Amino acid sequence: MTFWGAAMFQWINAKGWVMVIGTITAYAAIAAFPWNIAIQVGFSLILGTVSCIVWALFGTALRPILTSPRAIRVFNVAMAILLLASLYPVFMDA
Repeated sequence: MTFWGAAMFQWINAKGWVMVIGTITAYAAIAAFPWNIAIQVGFSLILGTVSCIVWALFGTALRPILTSPRAIRVFNVAMAILLLASLYPVFMDA
């Protein structure tokens, strides 16, 4: 995937759409309508840009480390375990 292809792929990223739609529906009626939407869109753009930059930097930093299939497998398993561990509080509250 090229850089521009990955950038365009973000436009169909469901998590991003849910985040933006969720913030607008939750906070749109709090203040004067045009300004609070503009502020929310600005924050979403800033946070989205920062998170994309951090994601790209981490990916670039991990490239030299993940050179073998074994290293990639260990990394993927560790990330899966961390993802499952992040769900622990959700299931404990239910």
